[in-house]
Amino acid sequence: MTVRYGLIGYGAWGSHHARTIQSTPSARLVAVAASSEASANKAKAELGTDVYTNYTKLLERDDIDVVDIAVPNYKHHEIALATLKAGKHILLEKPMALTVEECQDLIDEAAKRGRMIQIGFEQRFSPLWGRVKALIGEGKIGTLKTAHVHLSRFPYRNGSEGWRMDASRVGNWILEEPVHFYDLVRWYFADREHPVTLYALGNSRDAGTEADQLYENIATGIAFSKGGFATVNQTLAAYGHYLTGEFIGTEGVLKAKWLGSSDRIRDPQFQLEYYDGERRHELEVSEMPGELFELEYQIANFTEIVGKGEKPSVSGEDGLWAVKLSLAAQQSIIGKKVVYVGP
Repeated sequence: MTVRYGLIGYGAWGSHHARTIQSTPSARLVAVAASSEASANKAKAELGTDVYTNYTKLLERDDIDVVDIAVPNYKHHEIALATLKAGKHILLEKPMALTVEECQDLIDEAAKRGRMIQIGFEQRFSPLWGRVKALIGEGKIGTLKTAHVHLSRFPYRNGSEGWRMDASRVGNWILEEPVHFYDLVRWYFADREHPVTLYALGNSRDAGTEADQLYENIATGIAFSKGGFATVNQTLAAYGHYLTGEFIGTEGVLKAKWLGSSDRIRDPQFQLEYYDGERRHELEVSEMPGELFELEYQIANFTEIVGKGEKPSVSGEDGLWAVKLSLAAQQSIIGKKVVYVGP
């Protein structure tokens, strides 16, 4: 079965989505909706598909099975809701929405319409970070007790018309990248326990940015229901893209790292290590990890799921939880308090 895609959003990341869909077996890119004449003309020249500047025109078509939504954060709920009402499945970039209520609204609408939502947490499909999950699940390190994820990177890209620098449109900066890592640590612990409380600290070098509650530097501690805990830390005040993780169990330790000049390169350095309590072992990573490759794995996965009528690998509930943790971190920083996130 060929799964027919529509794509809404043709910015820097949306263009990667388009090329990935076109190169995915059993997927066909039918149409694109772009936000401006300039990006629409670019899409026409590069893709050779039908292109609209009004996304509702794309949703009116009856030859589209899935709509891939890659637009600024503040548009996620509006466009995703309209897409579900049009009877299409959704591949939705993170964050799912800007509030927990908006996330639940999309979950309810999808259930009502019998449609699927998959959230764009591409690191779950990573040969590196996904392998960590598989090894934890196999009991390689015994019971997971502690997870640490740290990202040191260059400042965020501004986004079209500067939307990523505007708190009213981005939501907050925690919803941009740490949202991925909150999803990862929750996923790693999910077979045994769930998040209960969260405490975070944050600041920025620029007083105006910090006054807008956009935090360059964050540190987060998450307590889980059976004694496990995780830390998620990030700085946007550095250079390159250096993501590291350490996962400590009752019988061993896993360490992972991904290093590059940018998050969107095809020649990164990466490593996965395992310590069995006596010896260190370097483990093979079978395929290339990194954002561009993981996008390919994710779209191939969702194409197969839609074709077979199976459940999404990353559900709306997963998206809601990641937003819930991100908003709790923002609340904790602002209020200087521990936030209960519950079961």
